[in-house]
Amino acid sequence: NLPGALRCEFAVRAGLRDATGQPVNADIFRFDTGGPQVVTMRPADGDSRIDERQLFVLAFDAQVKPGTLAGRASCRVTGLAERIEVDVLQGAEREAALQRLKAGNDPLFRRRFAPNAATTEVLRCKRPLPNEAQASLVLDPGGEAANGLASREAQAFACKVRPAFRARAV
Repeated sequence: NLPGALRCEFAVRAGLRDATGQPVNADIFRFDTGGPQVVTMRPADGDSRIDERQLFVLAFDAQVKPGTLAGRASCRVTGLAERIEVDVLQGAEREAALQRLKAGNDPLFRRRFAPNAATTEVLRCKRPLPNEAQASLVLDPGGEAANGLASREAQAFACKVRPAFRARAV
């Protein structure tokens, strides 16, 4: 597997011949792996008990260029026409979110998030999600890596918000 935001170029060596002895055209070939894409996250895609004010910790395959994620990420809720904007957490707030994963001895944190802190982002919907709603975190195309390569495809991660807290008198 190649990492994200990688530009590659290779050239066919002049004078190269194929297996039958025929000359091969000396062309130059270019490709790239695209902009940053989420490779794993907490909570996991499909989680059915997220919090109304859930923090989404995303591990990307390349560092995201500052300022390009917030405008392309949103929370969507089934039955709501508008998208809910997100905050990209920074500084102490971001570190506190990561500390909870670290303190919980999360194996994914040890394997993926901690060693790759520069490619980890923490997002939160700007308003609480309704209880028991089907929701998704959506990343639209165009999120950029530091080198300017932008993602070409949307990514969506489904989840369900937990039921409202209820207390019963016994």
